[in-house]
Amino acid sequence: MTSQLDLCVVHNADAKEWRDYIVRRVKDFVSKKRDCRQLSIDAVDDASLTSVDGALLPQPAIVVVILSPAHLSFLRHQHNVNYRTLVDTRVTDALVLRCGTACFNDLASQDSAVFAQFFGWTKLDDVDHGKPITKAVARLLSKQSVAEEDENIYVNPEKILSGRNSTSSSCRLPSTTSETPSNRSSGGWSTTCASDSVFRETADDVSHFWVIPTTIRCEVSTTVHIDTVNNSFNKQARHHNNNNTCTHLQLLLILSLRLCASGRKK
Repeated sequence: MTSQLDLCVVHNADAKEWRDYIVRRVKDFVSKKRDCRQLSIDAVDDASLTSVDGALLPQPAIVVVILSPAHLSFLRHQHNVNYRTLVDTRVTDALVLRCGTACFNDLASQDSAVFAQFFGWTKLDDVDHGKPITKAVARLLSKQSVAEEDENIYVNPEKILSGRNSTSSSCRLPSTTSETPSNRSSGGWSTTCASDSVFRETADDVSHFWVIPTTIRCEVSTTVHIDTVNNSFNKQARHHNNNNTCTHLQLLLILSLRLCASGRKK
């Protein structure tokens, strides 16, 4: 039996019909699923658990134990068989189906040692047309589908590291001269190439690099233009005032001459 078993049914010889029924229901359920592979299913007779070679149960994804009267009697007498050591419930979906035996509450009081073997198991009082078992199969198929998707999107971290190293080793900085770029300050921006292929600019030389922004140049130009216009306007105003003064003097002179002339006639 392989270690990658999907479903394992443990039974006594008196429960072969129950074993066949469970296997048939699971196969019918899987056959109705689209793009679903066939599950690996195995049946284990409880007599094989006492073999002298110490054969143990495989670690299937799902295990179903058919607790028939004969298997219950088997567990009462075979003290070296214990499902707590045979099945790891942390990795296996474990179910125990009661068939023709007392209910689990009576089993807990009458056969506590046997009942304790199924601690943490899903206990089924009725097979219910195989629905509890097919639900476990559905959970298994869902997990397998998610695992396949994770494998498809897996990226080898070595490829990422090799790509990062090749990028950082081939990192080059643009230069207008043939001189190899360095981190020395020469009155301008100094750029370094980090190991993570991210370019960083050092701010040590920023204070030595003077730049006149365009807005400042515009303001200066606008100020000079305004001063020029103001000077021209002042000159025109002074010239206009001088002309007005001359005109006033001329009018006063003409008025004086007219007054003098009129006085002489009288």
